[in-house]
Amino acid sequence: MSLGYAGVALALVVPVILQSWATELPDSRGGNTAGAIVAASVLVALAAAILFAVCWRTVVDGLGNQGLATIGMISGLHFAVSYASVIAGYAIGAVFGPFYVFVSGVTDEGLPSLLMAVLVVLLPRPGVVALSMLTVFALNGIVSGQFGLISVLFVAVSIALNEGLLAAFGVTVRRGNAVAANGSSTWKGQEPRARIALAIGIANGATMFVQYCLFEVLYKLQYDDWYVAAVTLIPGLLYGTIGAGLGAALGYRLRRTAL
Repeated sequence: MSLGYAGVALALVVPVILQSWATELPDSRGGNTAGAIVAASVLVALAAAILFAVCWRTVVDGLGNQGLATIGMISGLHFAVSYASVIAGYAIGAVFGPFYVFVSGVTDEGLPSLLMAVLVVLLPRPGVVALSMLTVFALNGIVSGQFGLISVLFVAVSIALNEGLLAAFGVTVRRGNAVAANGSSTWKGQEPRARIALAIGIANGATMFVQYCLFEVLYKLQYDDWYVAAVTLIPGLLYGTIGAGLGAALGYRLRRTAL
């Protein structure tokens, strides 16, 4: 069944990419680099789809009703924040133009990263972030109809980056001492809250960079390199890291309250 999902995704994605490359529009500034990143994103999306199709039942069974309810609650908050931020972004964009992302990024990137960090602290398990992001994606699609190719690739790459980095930083896959409820244990000289903030912040910045590469290749949009770098580093990496750090601290407070 998982191979069937991958085959359907491949049949949908490849023709769109080929058509985009064949369209008689100006080449993107990203050139071959952006094209390679998009191709890698497609492979990552397919691999993530196969892995999730194989493991989702194990993940859901391991979480139980309480864990699923926690994911649903925080995902609902994430969706509400994101939807309100999009509406506010229209007004901000009319004032600041293409630089509105540096203002709206506080709510577009910082607050979702905060909520994700809270969820990771409460449920430090592989697959939790994937279920949360898929829930938010489904809610966005139902309310706004955003089930396009860019959205599918974006959420797949975002899931892969967040899950991979959280595991690599020892947050969802424990390495060394277990994380205490107050976040006091350490791993490779880093406090758990710092590791959570770094993992989510780096994943957020990398996801934004991939998003602009997708825009350049599939939509043939033109962006200066300095603009893409600034958006990746400031709203993506900086706002995401700060938001995740605050969210990790809030999450540990909630854990102490629950205990």
